[in-house]
Amino acid sequence: YVVFAVNRGEKAQTISMALPATIKSGHMEHIVGELGDKNTREHPETLTLQPCDDLTVEVGSKAQTATLSGYSWSVLTFDY
Repeated sequence: YVVFAVNRGEKAQTISMALPATIKSGHMEHIVGELGDKNTREHPETLTLQPCDDLTVEVGSKAQTATLSGYSWSVLTFDY
């Protein structure tokens, strides 16, 4: 399963989700920046997906939680 999540606020937010099957493993990547940040021709790598450790996978459970950094776009990937 892949979950896309956005935190449009300045402070970190915790999200909870119930997935259709029990989870064996997972990982999370995110893009974090300031509101005015953007990729340009001169700086194409300003905003790129980076691995993060804000996901604790509850192995064997359908219920999962993750913490989203402020001003972030996150991709959570779960293996079932």
